[in-house]
Amino acid sequence: MKINNKSLLLVAVLIVSVVFGGFIFASQTSKQNFQEKQLEKIIEAVEKQLEINREQTQREYKTKRVMDCYNLYLSEKNEWNNVESHRYISASDKCIVVYEGNEGSFEVSF
Repeated sequence: MKINNKSLLLVAVLIVSVVFGGFIFASQTSKQNFQEKQLEKIIEAVEKQLEINREQTQREYKTKRVMDCYNLYLSEKNEWNNVESHRYISASDKCIVVYEGNEGSFEVSF
């Protein structure tokens, strides 16, 4: 069987095209995987920063509420002579002012 040059050239071009296409496909797949990993890292960093911001906001809110409670206590203490103490309960977000009464202490929550 005699193989002519045209057939040999076509087979060679076909093989080179398949090999070259395989390299391009592998390169693009690798590039896409790298980009996906980078995107995952960025998403993780953003989520971590959001959590840090959330925690900071909660701390700032609690600090503000503690100061508000203390200022309320001072205001009540300046106005009334029977104010004993105060406390802030973060779980229920309440300020408790304790007053001394005729029958013992009583609490008022704000």
